[in-house]
Amino acid sequence: MQKDVKPHIVLIDGVKYYSDKPETCRSCFFWKNRKVPCILGQENCYYLAEIIQSEQQKKCEGCCYASGRSCVSATCYKDLMMQFNASKNKEKLTLQLVPSAKNKDLLTDIPHRNIEDMALAYRFDMGHNERTSFSILVTNKMLNAYGISAAQLHDDALEAASHRCPATLRNMNEVIRNMAGQTDPSPMWVASIENGQNGACVIQYPHFLDDAAETLGGSFYVLPSSIHEVLLLADDTSPSLSELENMVRTINQAEVAPEERLSDNVFHYDCESHIFENARTFEARLST
Repeated sequence: MQKDVKPHIVLIDGVKYYSDKPETCRSCFFWKNRKVPCILGQENCYYLAEIIQSEQQKKCEGCCYASGRSCVSATCYKDLMMQFNASKNKEKLTLQLVPSAKNKDLLTDIPHRNIEDMALAYRFDMGHNERTSFSILVTNKMLNAYGISAAQLHDDALEAASHRCPATLRNMNEVIRNMAGQTDPSPMWVASIENGQNGACVIQYPHFLDDAAETLGGSFYVLPSSIHEVLLLADDTSPSLSELENMVRTINQAEVAPEERLSDNVFHYDCESHIFENARTFEARLST
């Protein structure tokens, strides 16, 4: 039986080629003419023994925004990262609550905290205009470059976000008053932050859940309306948990854009035990 012969590799101008490469490109089968030399292109040479990356590809290597796909940002985050210093810009830190399952791959590249079936991520707020806001997602590589711990990042982000974008808690009828002319308080409350962007993170603000419990008069259910806001409903005046779960799923499917859906689950905050958890876990805990 004939053994496989390992091809020989030669180094030409710092690039690895197989040794059967013709001495000159003019002798190659893929050479066309002086005007259009190689029909494959130098970067796709038939005899290449390695992949040649462009300068842009080298720059994008390892970036969580370009891994296995085209870059999703018009601004290079590596360039922005080099311009940033976490200690000098920590007042620009903000929070974002995202669904864990949909962001499984991304979460391996960024510092975050798991909260039930959601994850709390961190961003640098770069400002906004009338159409949109701009922010930089904090990655593990950025954290290593800054030389700070994930715990320190979390503490800095909580302090900065709660000061720059204070929590808001409004009665549902206050929100829709201009449309429906409602004046009586609704049992449902809308929680977000002042600019409304990624406002569901408010449930992680220091003391927010306890402050909300005072407003609602006790423990309450948390309905994830979207990544921008959550709805609060006192647990002593609410429908059954199954009805609430069905309402969340129905609204998510019918009214919330897929990229803005946070969770199909209903959560609960026990103001006596100071526990935020899945509402099913809360009910199971009560029954034991």
